Amino acid sequence: MSRLLNNSQLTESKKAANQSKAPTSLEPGTSCSYSNTTTLPHSKSAEGLASWLSQPHPGYNMASLDFYGHLIPDNGDIVGFSSMIQQQFGLPGSAPYLAEFSICNNETDGVVVAPFLLDKDKVTFQSNPFSETANLNLLIEDEKITIALVSGKMGQPGAKYKLTGNAIAFDLANWVYEVELTDSMGTVAIGYGPSSFLPQWLNAGQHQAVMNEFGGNVETYLQDGQDNMSGEGSYYYSLPILQVTSFNITKDGKPFSSGSQGHLWVDYVTQSFSEASYPVLKNDATWQFLAIQFPPQLSLNDFSGALMFSQVEMPIPGSTGTSTLPTARFYHSHSAQEPNTALKAWHDWDIQDISFESSDLWPKEGDHQFPLKFTLTLGKPGDENGYAILKGEAVRPNQEVTLVHKYEGVYKVTGSIHVDDFHLDTVFGYAWAEIH
Repeated sequence: MSRLLNNSQLTESKKAANQSKAPTSLEPGTSCSYSNTTTLPHSKSAEGLASWLSQPHPGYNMASLDFYGHLIPDNGDIVGFSSMIQQQFGLPGSAPYLAEFSICNNETDGVVVAPFLLDKDKVTFQSNPFSETANLNLLIEDEKITIALVSGKMGQPGAKYKLTGNAIAFDLANWVYEVELTDSMGTVAIGYGPSSFLPQWLNAGQHQAVMNEFGGNVETYLQDGQDNMSGEGSYYYSLPILQVTSFNITKDGKPFSSGSQGHLWVDYVTQSFSEASYPVLKNDATWQFLAIQFPPQLSLNDFSGALMFSQVEMPIPGSTGTSTLPTARFYHSHSAQEPNTALKAWHDWDIQDISFESSDLWPKEGDHQFPLKFTLTLGKPGDENGYAILKGEAVRPNQEVTLVHKYEGVYKVTGSIHVDDFHLDTVFGYAWAEIH
């Protein structure tokens, strides 16, 4: 697509992009925005990043530390598993913290979830080494969820983590778990620039400018400096390849699942919301999200790779239009680094080059149906801008979180990746999917 516009077109599209500034943020009011400099502490160094990942952020509405992925027990079954603690300050109708874990395998009837809404005094942080604990203590003694760094530096390769939990889920069973993990890849910057800013939507003017002036590439639009998208996104980091070294799960005091294989993906997302955008995102937004892992032992080459795909569709606050923003970014263990050592994307696809197609809907009837298979096509065969085609199939049909009508679980992924000087004709991995 040509990026050449005359001066009149250039001026008009930039005006349109800036017509809809972000409304006033909810309390406490600090907004995320794009910057191409290392202004923020977490963008300057590995120490700054480690500190950012391991402390609360009361100046923002949300700071979420979320582990999710697959565990492979000794019997070969694949267990979908997640554990998270999320700060949510100043959001209408929300408690200051949300903590939860979920589990799904062939023995559970769909996804089993244990969510808890907590006051600030119920969540504690410890440093050197980092740990965060949500003290539930609602139905049983010592009911809590903990995320802890055991050794190494937060966010760096080789760091070891432990997840522990003891809680009563909605199925009224007492679930106790312990999962030990080793990071084999370190942190990747899911967003753009040294502070890893990821937009969540584009208004009509921004979409016009991105497509007409910058060939559908959001990063080059941000780098242009005309619009930092304040209040429209998050500071988003991931630790995509955490290898499971051991896990043990009991249900009502009896062995449920154990083993020493699998991989989890970690998201650390910090965000603020505007008074206009929050209710829209909470109630009206839909999304498809894939966190795709290519661990070294599953690929043809000795590399760790990851691909994040996200597609958010929502009404544009203050207008009658809708916004659809697809994002697809590929990383591997030899990618270049930001100043804080987070790995940059090896390849980033333009908006028009991203296609997500779903099939084999489950259940076959009803108001809420979810895809058991998907095809993610990025670019075109032989495209000098990069080409990848990845096909996914759910490890089991029933991975629905019925309380919120969301599909959340594990897919097996096969396909090929050809980007720049990185070529793999056959790849195999796992995806954690969230489809809402």
